[in-house]
Amino acid sequence: MSATAEQARIEALSELHALLLPQTLANALKTPFYQRLWNGIDVDAIRPEALSALPLTDKAQIRQAGRDAQNRSGEACHETFTSGTSGVPFVTVRSVTEQRFLQDFFARLLPDPPDDSLPRAIQFNNIYHGHLVALPAAVHAHQLGLYDRGVFSHARSLLGARLNDHGVESRVTLLIGLERMLRAFTADCESHPRPPHALRSIVSYSQYLTPAWRRRHEQMWGCPVSDRFSLSEIVGGASRDNASGWWHWDPQLIPEVIGAHSGTILREGIGLLVLTALYPFQQAQPLVRYQTGDLVRVTHSLPGREGQFAFQPLGRARAGVARPGSDDWLITPAALFEIMDEQASIARLPRFLDSPDVRDPYAIGHPRYQLQSRNQDGCVDIAIAWQAAPRVREAESLGTQIIDALVSTSPQLAAALARDEVSLSAQARARIGADLIAHAE
Repeated sequence: MSATAEQARIEALSELHALLLPQTLANALKTPFYQRLWNGIDVDAIRPEALSALPLTDKAQIRQAGRDAQNRSGEACHETFTSGTSGVPFVTVRSVTEQRFLQDFFARLLPDPPDDSLPRAIQFNNIYHGHLVALPAAVHAHQLGLYDRGVFSHARSLLGARLNDHGVESRVTLLIGLERMLRAFTADCESHPRPPHALRSIVSYSQYLTPAWRRRHEQMWGCPVSDRFSLSEIVGGASRDNASGWWHWDPQLIPEVIGAHSGTILREGIGLLVLTALYPFQQAQPLVRYQTGDLVRVTHSLPGREGQFAFQPLGRARAGVARPGSDDWLITPAALFEIMDEQASIARLPRFLDSPDVRDPYAIGHPRYQLQSRNQDGCVDIAIAWQAAPRVREAESLGTQIIDALVSTSPQLAAALARDEVSLSAQARARIGADLIAHAE
């Protein structure tokens, strides 16, 4: 894309945000929660570039407000759950009216019926989040359930087949699913003769996709992986540009990144993700300057896309370690997870335990490790604990490997260690839980 075309695209996005933000704020002000929160603020004067004049919101506030933070008058609503695995769930709602709008809007964006045929996809069904909103897409999908016996062998037969459906390509060219479901399928296929296939792309979403597993998918299937970032409580998300390795948001969202300590807006660096979901794409559950709980790296300086917001997800902020008194991060959740996920000596939480086709639910599960820190006498004590896999005997030597790998990939941590501002230890424990870096609190 030329520099002129890219600048025109950025300007068009700014115009869209300027158009939809007043409607978004007016919709939020219909709720008692936002009326109280914004009392005394001239909301009519708020512009997209000055959103920081409004206070932040978070899950705890929205959960406590309950229906006071929702527009349900005259509406029927469906509940959506976050992917949290413990504690009180975070439940948001979507009205029938906004779902109808979403269906109509995205249906109008579909291209005219192609002269040849629709792309054919294998899609593993999402089993989470309660009520799901399926948006229209120009794809014919074979929707497969991971808990159906023979699902992987059937998927392989579809990949190798030439099928005759009216208006649909004869070969499967897309593979779509939750990151852990795709792990399970690729791992299973590695133990079978690879079927002749015509895959052009794999679409992964939900869990954090590590570089190692991206390579593993691409080596197995010979096609790129498109990674999708989204939150269950917000309509829309972001997609990874494989050329640059950075994610870009859908236009119906206004993103911000703030410093963990200062709270100021960051244009470059690592900080906390804040989202505003624009009306009419989000109606019954207004979310304005909503702290998602995610840690991200942000830039506005990509070559050829200067001035455009781009980011890289780094996991839930609670699973990292910030440097006290600054916006710097000693350890990001993603940095440690990428190391631990490749350790065969670490025990794992099982996934899809009751699926008859998942041969080893533990092999594809999340590694059992936890990161803890505390500030004491001007020093940050950081402790990494993990549970050794059965029959692993050299657990102590693994601790040294983990520390060395983490220090080599975390420059802020290495610098703090050199200044004696940090102590770092890693040791095996008999039994522990797991830091789930992509799950809600």
